Amino acid sequence: MAVLHVVANPRAIASCLRARASGDAILLIGDGVFGVGSVPEEHGLWVLAEDAVERGVGFPADATADYAKFVALVLETDSSVTWS
Repeated sequence: MAVLHVVANPRAIASCLRARASGDAILLIGDGVFGVGSVPEEHGLWVLAEDAVERGVGFPADATADYAKFVALVLETDSSVTWS
């Protein structure tokens, strides 16, 4: 069962990574984008581009998510958890 982990606080990334299972996705939103360097890309990492740009945070081009991708991730996974 795949889970979407929505991380809104960079201090929650360590807990998120401990709870993450194989096949899960991680989406960094809001201030969570400041933790982009703490999540290995092979962990199904996505970064909400609008939030990263607004905060001046660089992010991997292949991990870019817009709001349409955010919705797609919600629909593609069985459940979601928000880390704040």
